[in-house]
Amino acid sequence: MKKNYLRLASLILALAMVFALAACGGGGNAAEPKEDTKAEAQSAEGASTAAEPAVEADTGGKTSIIVGNINSIEGFDMANSNNGTGMELVYEALFSLNPDTGEVENQLADSYEFVDDCTLKITLKDGITFSNGETLRASDFLWSWNRLREKGSNMAERVAWINLEESYTEGDNVLVIKSDEPYGPAITALSTIYLAPLCQAYEESSPDESHLWDAPVGTGPYRVKEIAAGSHVTYELRDDYWGAQYGRIYDVDEITVKYYAEPATMFIDFETHALDMAFQLNASD
Repeated sequence: MKKNYLRLASLILALAMVFALAACGGGGNAAEPKEDTKAEAQSAEGASTAAEPAVEADTGGKTSIIVGNINSIEGFDMANSNNGTGMELVYEALFSLNPDTGEVENQLADSYEFVDDCTLKITLKDGITFSNGETLRASDFLWSWNRLREKGSNMAERVAWINLEESYTEGDNVLVIKSDEPYGPAITALSTIYLAPLCQAYEESSPDESHLWDAPVGTGPYRVKEIAAGSHVTYELRDDYWGAQYGRIYDVDEITVKYYAEPATMFIDFETHALDMAFQLNASD
């Protein structure tokens, strides 16, 4: 139990750190799960004072945790949602920013190369699937990024450096990104969760975009199980998560993210062990 809890503590801490980057205009994803290390244990130490997760009892052998958050916990549309924590659980980007090392690592990408100063060629990992069973295709990225641009939101700025008209795919597994001039932070920019792919086939067959509020389809390890507006969102681990074949194993089966209007109330719940983890606390707490 201790090993499982520390691993998820590290994951959720990574999500909190990444959301802070996204809110400041930066980008990144949670690092891939890894075996316990001294650094991981230290990060988990500050995450909870409870001896065991608050909801460990009567879970039928499954592991569950409850997380407090004062940021938005609802909505999964990259064009207009600030629910960074939730999107980090259900979506994935081409690259991820490791919160421990600061290094950018491959996530959906298997490899990449700069063909020239304005051409970035990315090969995707094999076997990536969305939570609805559809296979990820390179074209899903271009469709999703063009959607951001068409929405005209602030998130469109994240793809402003990409020449979408000139970018193209080679088959289903290779994405070629063109820019009008050299763009040094391209790999880091592509690690933001706001540039994660939506499933084009699913989105185009849907009558509207209401599912982006409560039933998003992504490549990430978790799917939405329950939403109580203004209260909490519960996520469940996908039993068909594609990353397992690459050793991306997540030990916690269910994560509930609770919303708090202000950190003082959240800290009280944390002290009484109603929460396993709490982030964005007041400095005094």
